[in-house]
Amino acid sequence: MKHRLFKCGRLSGMLLGAAALLAMVPLMSVPALAEEPGAAYAAASAPAASNSDGMNFTPTANYWNYYDESGVRKQFSPDDAGWNITARDWKWYGKAEGDIQPNTLEILNGFDLYTTDECAIKLPAGSTVIFHADVRLESKVNCIYSDGSITLKGVSENNDRHTLTFGSAGISSGLDVTVENLNLKTDPESVESYEYAIEAKKNLRLQDCYFYAGDEWKGKNVVMCSTYNISRGVSIDIPGSYFASISGYGNYIANIADVSNVTYGGGNSEIKIGESYENKTSYLRPADDSARMELITNTFWTADYGKYIYEEAISDTDRGIYSTLGGKTYSIELSDLMSTDFFEYECAIVDADSLNSKGYTFSLNNGPDNLWYLNVTVPNKELLSNTNVYIDFSDTEYAFGTGETKRLHLIIGESLTSSK
Repeated sequence: MKHRLFKCGRLSGMLLGAAALLAMVPLMSVPALAEEPGAAYAAASAPAASNSDGMNFTPTANYWNYYDESGVRKQFSPDDAGWNITARDWKWYGKAEGDIQPNTLEILNGFDLYTTDECAIKLPAGSTVIFHADVRLESKVNCIYSDGSITLKGVSENNDRHTLTFGSAGISSGLDVTVENLNLKTDPESVESYEYAIEAKKNLRLQDCYFYAGDEWKGKNVVMCSTYNISRGVSIDIPGSYFASISGYGNYIANIADVSNVTYGGGNSEIKIGESYENKTSYLRPADDSARMELITNTFWTADYGKYIYEEAISDTDRGIYSTLGGKTYSIELSDLMSTDFFEYECAIVDADSLNSKGYTFSLNNGPDNLWYLNVTVPNKELLSNTNVYIDFSDTEYAFGTGETKRLHLIIGESLTSSK
């Protein structure tokens, strides 16, 4: 028996309770893909006139000018790198403040920065940049540079990501580069053969982000890193170029939602929709050098994971009450919740021992329609109160996982009068 799913509100929950593992089974359901802003990026923006010094937040920085909150011109000194400084469009945290760690640059308002300095933004090792607005950078050498690791994180609502635009060579890190919840656009007027849009001497990790490179990068190394990890919710739109891995192993790509003109290794192995890739060798490159390369990975989940109620679990409306039909198994379709393979997640029922002691049993199976269902068997007795079932899905099984845990809340035996 198949049963329809109804949403009723939203529940956020991250705590894993006492768990019993569910059987996990593969599902290849590709979500509808939101339109990405690649079309709007097709034309390169003209470089801005030099309007500022480069922003150097390292302890060895020279003095450079900025404007504070009231618009008064100030100078940033090497000693300021260890203090918290608020400017008109940004705030630097040299010390921890609240939940924000030291060596964090918070972009408060959008701005364009073109400088003749070597770097538009130079950061200490282990720095994080948090974007609350769009930024465009252009410099002599690199737009963002650090001897150590760099993390770029966007803060947005309703999947309306902010955009970081590079008018010259982009990010360069002596260790790792991590990009989360951000649009990256690199569309310079010209590119030298030794330049990269993203350079990471160790690992590059992309998660929930959109990466666009203009046609000037065609035939060049748009990315140069030791290893790469393309996680969930990533969309890549680049010309026929090289997404290069120096190491040649230890590269990961999450489950593919869509792909065009992308191969790996020597070019004979095609990236395929519905597949995930672990420890793949060498670089990504085009099958056709003249065409653009596009790759999209599935998100963690596609649904609004709130409360879900099952219509067929309700009965006895003649008496004006709603109670669970005991002794039956209800099959709940999960394909509209999951966007990828069940094998890629750890799955656990919260407080499973208590539910089992009440006579509930749970299983997963593939139906005749090749869709996957969660089967819930209720005890063989009338239950006059609701039963809440919580199932946690953790994206921690593979290196390309997000590390998140999302909770599905099932309510068995609740009236649907207000939900219909």
